[in-house]
Amino acid sequence: MAKIGAYVLLGRKPRILASSADVTAANLPLLIEQGATFEHELDVEDDGGPVVLTGYAARMDIRPCAGSATLLHHLDTRAGGIVIDGPAARITLLIPSAVTATFAWSSAVYDLLLTAPSGREQFLIEGPVMVKPGVTR
Repeated sequence: MAKIGAYVLLGRKPRILASSADVTAANLPLLIEQGATFEHELDVEDDGGPVVLTGYAARMDIRPCAGSATLLHHLDTRAGGIVIDGPAARITLLIPSAVTATFAWSSAVYDLLLTAPSGREQFLIEGPVMVKPGVTR
């Protein structure tokens, strides 16, 4: 089993590189446009190519700051908002427009915790989240 972590390559669709050693989560800033559907795809790879994520689960919290008890939004593979395509090594984050339209905050932080079928948990990505106010109604 590959251990997930490492860094993000620049590009329209980031590739998260897996590493055989434990490393910190990759920093990936996210921009959500208020009132629009937020969809972000991540491809997970290691030196040998795509990392099969079959059987993995994930959850992600957005909070005002690290350590805050206030939860601004939650996504996960069970309740919705995170889709893992295991054979394609792809993780998709999704927040519907009806939800982003209700976001009354402008900046926050998040992290995404990935759980392997063995139960091993590791933070994959983390970083700031910005909400860009919508103009068109």
